[in-house]
Amino acid sequence: MTLITCTVHANDGIGYVPYLSHAVMGDMSLNLLRTGVRLQKTLEEMSNRPLLRRTMGTLSTGIGIDKATGVYQEDANGTPIYDFTIMDQILAPMVGPRSIPFFGLCFMPEALSRGSKEKLTQPWMKIDRFPPKDYGRWYDLVYAVVRHYVERYGAEEVNRWYWDFWNEPDLEFYWLGTHEEFFKTYDYAAAAVKAALPTAKVGGCGVTDRLLPIFKEFLEHCMSGRNYCTGRRGVPLDFITFHMKGGPTGKVGIFSNPWEAKGYERRSPSLKHIIDCTRTQLQTIASVPGTKGLPVFLTECDIDWGTGTSIYHNPNMHYRNSEYFSAFECALTRRMLDLRAEFPANPIEATFLDTFYFPGYRIFEGQRTLITGEVVEKPILNALRLLGKLGPERLAVTEPVGSPVEVLATTAENDSLQVMVVNFNEDVDYNETHSVRVHLQDMPTASWRVRHYRIDRDHSNAYTVWLSMGRPVVPTDEQLAAIQARMGLEMMEPEYTLSTRRGDTYLETTLPPHAVSLWMLDKA
Repeated sequence: MTLITCTVHANDGIGYVPYLSHAVMGDMSLNLLRTGVRLQKTLEEMSNRPLLRRTMGTLSTGIGIDKATGVYQEDANGTPIYDFTIMDQILAPMVGPRSIPFFGLCFMPEALSRGSKEKLTQPWMKIDRFPPKDYGRWYDLVYAVVRHYVERYGAEEVNRWYWDFWNEPDLEFYWLGTHEEFFKTYDYAAAAVKAALPTAKVGGCGVTDRLLPIFKEFLEHCMSGRNYCTGRRGVPLDFITFHMKGGPTGKVGIFSNPWEAKGYERRSPSLKHIIDCTRTQLQTIASVPGTKGLPVFLTECDIDWGTGTSIYHNPNMHYRNSEYFSAFECALTRRMLDLRAEFPANPIEATFLDTFYFPGYRIFEGQRTLITGEVVEKPILNALRLLGKLGPERLAVTEPVGSPVEVLATTAENDSLQVMVVNFNEDVDYNETHSVRVHLQDMPTASWRVRHYRIDRDHSNAYTVWLSMGRPVVPTDEQLAAIQARMGLEMMEPEYTLSTRRGDTYLETTLPPHAVSLWMLDKA
């Protein structure tokens, strides 16, 4: 066991700390279900800062539960019909002081799409991924949607929202037009948003981590290109979005017992890939004149691809159920804050988890979710709870070069201090335990109430409780109660009082593999 010592400089603030991971996407149609609404409220309560909730498919043709709203249709004469019934039902749970909609301006309603069944030459093609057949009607639709919510909730509320254009246009699965048609579709949407509410925030692009040219081309178009809607130079762009994933997943076979599976390639997610590609995208943004000051949102920033893949199709997905996912997310937050400091001209404001809930599956089946079957919360949800306790100002930390333990320290009102330490390694099979000693330097003289939270194999972990029961596919009432009793964020040790009246002050703990500790110090 290695001893790792670091120093927190309690009087050296080095920058603002946004609650990066207080942002989720997930299937918006789950807001039509009690479990989805309850999860929305659970997330809201994790911080005193508002939750960002992204929608996708908000303009698509459908009946709600199929990830669409059916807001736009045309009658037999081709006259547009707007119906906000389902859209209002989906949006309602995410409107209020504790939540901000990140409204997805996608996809194209089928009646407005240039696509047709004859153009669907591949099984993965969809009619709503084409440009509009009538840009004027597309403008009118976006204008009508924004005005509807201004009239419903008021301009002050809707000014908090973000109008986020499209999703992953660098993939043919999501955009079946040219780059110029994409820019034109955005131009009309942005003009409509601003016409409906001049102070509204509109932006996006939402490309993947493939680093293809469309991202820079889009930025250049918005900064200095000809606006297809107005004919002038430049297009409104209030924020920039892109996506990052930690590696590929997918079906690799059928495994009736994924805990004893053999004959498949062992894979671990790559946090390094996420950070390296994010840095590249931030460099791309910085290279385009006029983008200085535009905030960045990673509107999907996930441990891997393939949100719906099960352990029964890919046994690697066990890590989604375990403390590994929690440690990954906490380490990601620390490293994203480093990138935010490295690129202050385009600050990262949020890293959205496309991680919510899949109803109708077995307990701990391995989908990329916050809760599993039987409404059991997974350790990743406790990572969000823990991160929600960080303060808004980052403190300087001195730590050994190449340390396997990452440290993030913050402060909040009344000189309160929060210190997070993470023992994370990308290798899922990593098994090193470390002793950690945190030196608190320049602390004010006072008595402190200390609470020490922990996520590891034995704390804040309903999954290991379920494993210890023999992995019951259908837990009994007694088993389920025992599992749920351990699914919240737990203390590592009883609360205690610490005095900083004499000399240096230290916090000490032992961190097993993929463990996270958070100390919270408040004046007693």
